[in-house]
Amino acid sequence: MENKRALRRHHASRMKDRAVWVARYIWDYELEDAKERAPQWANNLCLCSSVCCGNPRKWMKERTRKELEADLAFREELEGLE
Repeated sequence: MENKRALRRHHASRMKDRAVWVARYIWDYELEDAKERAPQWANNLCLCSSVCCGNPRKWMKERTRKELEADLAFREELEGLE
């Protein structure tokens, strides 16, 4: 079994690299600024929780596609029992 600490460090490093990439190519930050802020963004690459960045269920009170499909399947199953 792999060392848990090593695995955590590996994933932290991987996520910091991903944060640098997102900051440079999506948010248009300079390399130095992106590397400086990457540890802050490594756990969550969302800068804010507004309507554009946040969960649509929270802001628009909409159900997800999976939930709608599950409800439809449930209704069809209930109709099949009658």
